[in-house]
Amino acid sequence: MERTRGKRLRRPKGCALWTPVTSDLPVHEFFCSLAAPLFGVVQEGTVVPSWPPEAPLLTLYPRIIPFMYSAHFPIVLASTSPRRRELLGLTGLAFEIVPSPAEEPAPDAGEAPAFYAARMARLKAAAVAATRADAVVIGADSIVAVGEVILGKPADAADAQRMLGLLSGRTHQVVTGCALFAPGREPEIFTVTTDVTMTHLSESVIAAYVATGEPMDKAGAYAIQGQAAPFVSGIRGSYTNVVGLPLAELRNALEGLGAIGVSAT
Repeated sequence: MERTRGKRLRRPKGCALWTPVTSDLPVHEFFCSLAAPLFGVVQEGTVVPSWPPEAPLLTLYPRIIPFMYSAHFPIVLASTSPRRRELLGLTGLAFEIVPSPAEEPAPDAGEAPAFYAARMARLKAAAVAATRADAVVIGADSIVAVGEVILGKPADAADAQRMLGLLSGRTHQVVTGCALFAPGREPEIFTVTTDVTMTHLSESVIAAYVATGEPMDKAGAYAIQGQAAPFVSGIRGSYTNVVGLPLAELRNALEGLGAIGVSAT
């Protein structure tokens, strides 16, 4: 891999950004450190460099090309999920990331998947909104459900294999609860459900996938945007909901709260 070792950067004519240093970082990481001020994402007061594998170059767009939406309030994402950060970044809105300190209790006995997802989203958003009364705070929680059986993140590799075996060859639901806390408004809580159909997965395929480590921090033990993409034979509903944030429904909710609007051209 090409590296920046020993290369001294010079400021191009007309460029306000200049870092006259050398670096041992790979070129793409070094560029990321230089381009960070262009990013529209802030984490606890600090610009977050967002680069593959966590997020594509699209995350740079909010400050490079014009977008159609602008925010009327500060927007805070109460989540550290790189997938939600990436999805919200596609709107072109500048936003902050403030991790929610809320605990995530297990579902109550007999609690419906949609009620549980909504309850978790509200808990996450409320914990951050308590300290950010000036902002629109977005909380989200995604779960996978087979009927009324809720699948969260696997506890270990064996649990991940169990979940994938349960999903193999059948249709399940991905439910994302969203909670929006806006200044002077009642909280907006809603859920979005997408049907996802998986092909049959052999035990060897399941074991190989679990061995990659990808399932371990994912609800239902798979990532539709990752190596599990070939497992999915069809979806009915929002794709971004399966990834972790239903953008169409979120946009509608933000507009309904008066939190965003179409930018003047």
